[in-house]
Amino acid sequence: MATEPEVAQKVVAYYKNFGVLDKPVIPLAVSSVNIPIDLSPVLLLLPGGSLAPLFGNNHAALADIKAAQENAAQRGHVGQITPFNIANGATTPTYTIPIAPPSAGSRTDWNASVVITCKTTSGPEQWFAFVGYEDGEPMAPPGGALNIGSLGRY
Repeated sequence: MATEPEVAQKVVAYYKNFGVLDKPVIPLAVSSVNIPIDLSPVLLLLPGGSLAPLFGNNHAALADIKAAQENAAQRGHVGQITPFNIANGATTPTYTIPIAPPSAGSRTDWNASVVITCKTTSGPEQWFAFVGYEDGEPMAPPGGALNIGSLGRY
């Protein structure tokens, strides 16, 4: 995804602090069959802002990233890349990320950042996150902390 540097920094901090978390599920035993029920859609209903930390620091960090990304999208500073595969040892082609228009008015000048996550497709599953900044890496937030609402910092 293309986004603003502050959002990219929050995404990188999230992965450093929490990694890639499995989707939360509730195992439902029906007879001898165990059916996992995905709770991801329910988590979208949880509150953000100052109440988010009550549901865990990872949820608070995601709520903060979501709010920052929505603000960037309103300014027309967001774009999504179509998922792609790269064969082992292959050269990566150049990709263009289309940037969505702003909600209102003209797009302002901004320094773009790109965040790409990927995982291995063979062997043990491993996740990687890569980030690039248009004008070099911006200053890190104080102490490398994640903002988790009005209850403080993590």
